[in-house]
Amino acid sequence: MRSDGSSPAHTFLELLKSGRWEEDPDSEQIPDDEQVKDHHWFIEAIRCFADEGEPPYRHAINDLQDGVWEFKKGRKRLSFFDTDGEGGYTPKLRIRDYHDADVPDSEHWDVPNFDENLRLGHAFPKLGQKTRSEDLTACADIREEDLSHDR
Repeated sequence: MRSDGSSPAHTFLELLKSGRWEEDPDSEQIPDDEQVKDHHWFIEAIRCFADEGEPPYRHAINDLQDGVWEFKKGRKRLSFFDTDGEGGYTPKLRIRDYHDADVPDSEHWDVPNFDENLRLGHAFPKLGQKTRSEDLTACADIREEDLSHDR
């Protein structure tokens, strides 16, 4: 949640549900029926991660920076992070060494255990090899505004 009460993730998901997310680099025309399918994918991927602590498949999520992660579908991205629900935040970084894994027997051993509360943040299109700095800044800003709201 932003300080103005808006929810970029909610807006993104609602636009996908109607096939009207204008920023979609995968769409040739709007409305786009494929966005409706992608909406269902995001909802199920988020639900799977929240319930199981693991993504539905290997490349469904990615770490960005400072404990902010993203759900990935095509070139659509939706950031997320975890919190204790009271405004506390400890960055969860990708595990680089199998021996340091929280769940070494998992296919997703490099994904750390997250706090109970997952929060969705900034939605953005992936337009190049690396995430744009303005999108990384927006992810961090939304995280901070959301955590401040909890405090």
